[in-house]
Amino acid sequence: MDRAFRIADQLEKEVFWLGVIDTNTAAIAFYEKAGFRRHSMTRVGYPKFREELKGMWRMEKKLPGSL
Repeated sequence: MDRAFRIADQLEKEVFWLGVIDTNTAAIAFYEKAGFRRHSMTRVGYPKFREELKGMWRMEKKLPGSL
């Protein structure tokens, strides 16, 4: 993940975004500990996903260069 942050910073990106299935509480806690915050909810539009896995948190982390 650090490498991805460095690349985003080199490209002068202000925010790093990711999506996490809303029932994956371990992943949400991991990303929050890494400095991400929950931004908004969305739904996965793939028909083969089980219904209980279609909720997704958009999470963001502001990069150091954007502060």
